[in-house]
Amino acid sequence: MIPQDHVGVNPPLLLGTDTTNASSNRFQEPPTITRSESVSVTIPKAPTEWTKTHEKELRCLALKEATENITREEMNRLNWLSFARNHYSNPLSTEEILLQIRRDRILEKMAEALQDYVEFTESTGNKGTTA
Repeated sequence: MIPQDHVGVNPPLLLGTDTTNASSNRFQEPPTITRSESVSVTIPKAPTEWTKTHEKELRCLALKEATENITREEMNRLNWLSFARNHYSNPLSTEEILLQIRRDRILEKMAEALQDYVEFTESTGNKGTTA
């Protein structure tokens, strides 16, 4: 069942996707969505480098977050700026990316094994034994 206020349009919310140039692998700011009678999506131009202006804005927003005086929109901007700084200032090497992928897979397997163990102990009625 579709809610009555459903518009029927699913705007793209893909980070790192540039619809104007599919061959570009640059990361860009998340789209801004405003809601009125229709849905409009604004996709800002992605920066090509990390600048002092970006750094100032990041520090200002981080201070606002530390004092718990930050809006949701500012928090989204802070997250994007943090991601952009890491991407442009300290890009990961290919080896680091592959190592992180391996770590993520191992962590997923560990979480699944732990979940299986918890379900098993709950189903057998064992509350766990402590030594």
